[in-house]
Amino acid sequence: MDGKHVRIDPPLQSGSMYYNFHEFFSIVLLVLVDAQLKFIYIDVETNGRASDRGIWNKSVLKLCLDNDSIPIPGPSRLPGTDEEFPFVIIGDERFTLSEKLLIPYSKDALANRRDRRIFNYRLSRARRCSENAFGVMGARFQIFRAPMRYDPDDARDVVLAAVCLHNYLRTHSVGRAMYTPSSILDIEDETGGMIHLGEYRQEPALGLAGFANQGGNRHANSALELRDRWCAYFNNIGRVPWQDQMIDARRLNVN
Repeated sequence: MDGKHVRIDPPLQSGSMYYNFHEFFSIVLLVLVDAQLKFIYIDVETNGRASDRGIWNKSVLKLCLDNDSIPIPGPSRLPGTDEEFPFVIIGDERFTLSEKLLIPYSKDALANRRDRRIFNYRLSRARRCSENAFGVMGARFQIFRAPMRYDPDDARDVVLAAVCLHNYLRTHSVGRAMYTPSSILDIEDETGGMIHLGEYRQEPALGLAGFANQGGNRHANSALELRDRWCAYFNNIGRVPWQDQMIDARRLNVN
């Protein structure tokens, strides 16, 4: 799951309704992205004035998750273990941890905890899907290069059209090869411990801005315990051969 503020020109007679705390006017695009870089849920009904934390809290998706009205499969055993783990949505630290939404450990919680760094790395691999999807759509559709000069309703229609076209081009093999060649995507080199940045980064979508990490989220104990279980799984039975190398490479790059 990820979200973007879609920049728009100031709507006439709208006051501060669409003015966000990033200090520009926007509508909000909240999405779920699958492993094929397709948008499988979108919410573009919120104006930019809402806080980034409040955008998720008032979304239809959260409401449906909270009242169990989405037919998500029940908990399942992961390979190599008798433990059952629930299906979860993966987000970043800008969202609130729950038993249905898995987010990384905060920087403060990583001190001298290699196991948690590995957990965060494993989540970042999955979150790269949403980063690539937004990056490709922003690079391919030039409407996202600058603030949209439309009123909010028309801007929402433009965003919906772009999302639908993106999904169409990702679905059909001929279009997919032309629309998203491998060079345009961020790709991980599992042997060299490096991330090769995609060409979409050379064409920044200035009309799209990420959510901000406002901090101060309070997480339920049950959600914290579940995240620790995932962490233990990724560091033991569910480990992959290159994760230690990737963690060491990241620490070298940071230092």
